[in-house]
Amino acid sequence: MKTKIQFLPIMLLVLLFASCASNRGMKKDAFPVFYEENPPVSVLVMPPINQSDNVDAKDFFFYSLNQVIGDEGYYVYPSLLTMNTLQEESAYDSELFIDGDISSFKRLFGADLCFFTTIKKWKKSVIGTKIQIGIEYVLRSTETGEIVWNRNGEFTYKPSSGSGGSLIALAVQTAVNMLDTALTETFNVAKTCNYQVIPGSLPAGKYSPDFQKDGETEAGAENVKVQSSYAMY
Repeated sequence: MKTKIQFLPIMLLVLLFASCASNRGMKKDAFPVFYEENPPVSVLVMPPINQSDNVDAKDFFFYSLNQVIGDEGYYVYPSLLTMNTLQEESAYDSELFIDGDISSFKRLFGADLCFFTTIKKWKKSVIGTKIQIGIEYVLRSTETGEIVWNRNGEFTYKPSSGSGGSLIALAVQTAVNMLDTALTETFNVAKTCNYQVIPGSLPAGKYSPDFQKDGETEAGAENVKVQSSYAMY
């Protein structure tokens, strides 16, 4: 009987920690601001901070973000309008704002959130067999300045063909690679990475059928590592 009495507190502690752990990954617990009475609705996508050697990555990554955020149920300010306005206001360099005061974007655009991205890595192999990118995603409130959501994504993009490896197919593949411009490739890689990291992790916005219904679902991993392949024809 003594053994059972001693064992009981241990069982209670195990149950307590298990119940706590079950809530750690819930969206409502991880990102409470999205489930308040007046949750954020509008998102201003800021120009990416480019720390990579790919000079084209900044602009093309910028234009790849609107659709995926809109698909999650948020109003996203049009890319061209945003870019033109930020350039006119000398606010094109997000490095100046990612850790600073962003309340001016609430006044200028009416935005609830600013969406910052940092391109930490964008490396293409010499023979073009793969592209490795690393992106940090951060959402900050224009009201309080606090970070309300953030994720890191590492993505390996591997072009492949269903050719079977013949010399003719290899020659065709080489020709296609030459015709496929680096700019188009940059946009496609950026868009693919976004769709691997954001959906299922960012709480659903007002215009999503899952709005405030996804609070008890897992928030998704903080760091996402993905290897993907696609066929070129």
